[in-house]
Amino acid sequence: MCWRCGRLIAPGTAWDLGHDDHDRSIYRGPEHAGPCNRRAGGRQGRARQRARKERTRLMLTEVALGIEISEARDHVAIAAAGSIDGDFIMLDLAAYITGTDPVPEVLRLRAERTVRSVALDPRSPAATAVRPLKAAGIGVKELSLHDLALAHGEFVDQLRAGRIRHAGQAELTAAIRAGQQRRLGGGMAWERRGSDVDASPAVAAEIAVFAWLHRPPKVMIVVSGQAR
Repeated sequence: MCWRCGRLIAPGTAWDLGHDDHDRSIYRGPEHAGPCNRRAGGRQGRARQRARKERTRLMLTEVALGIEISEARDHVAIAAAGSIDGDFIMLDLAAYITGTDPVPEVLRLRAERTVRSVALDPRSPAATAVRPLKAAGIGVKELSLHDLALAHGEFVDQLRAGRIRHAGQAELTAAIRAGQQRRLGGGMAWERRGSDVDASPAVAAEIAVFAWLHRPPKVMIVVSGQAR
């Protein structure tokens, strides 16, 4: 029987090993080699196209950036947060690259978008990024312990209230789903250690949301009677 459509696979006809649409490591059972297999592939392809179009539509032009380096120091995650549709916050894993140097990616993002704030935790693996960022002329907001506890509380509250949306990147989704909390003073924060999933995208996202919610106000300059 075909696991996908529930109908008989006729003896002597071709069939495939059917795998889960979301996790290809999971075997579901035999499936028709023709229409069932092709329809599944077509649906996945169309879903990926819709996701790309949606991400392009929701591309943020004014953002705050959160930076985190993985515990293993093999990746740097840069998350961007900004407002869409009024009170909603859009999260985008703007960069997830090999290495520990965020400067080229931050400069690229500043050229593409209006970056209102760049933030990180100076007691985290990202501490080594503070000096090169500042040397490149990039202002950095270094979060205090109070800021980190506040950032985590605000992130969880916004997430549970359904006010956070994200672009659906696998690394960010996996990090948030696998995220464990730890005590930080009187508050909570993400646990960076001991997980099989790199937590840096989740930490960067949380910091980006905090930086956006607490971004500095715009400075209005009046020239010849016109505000700019």
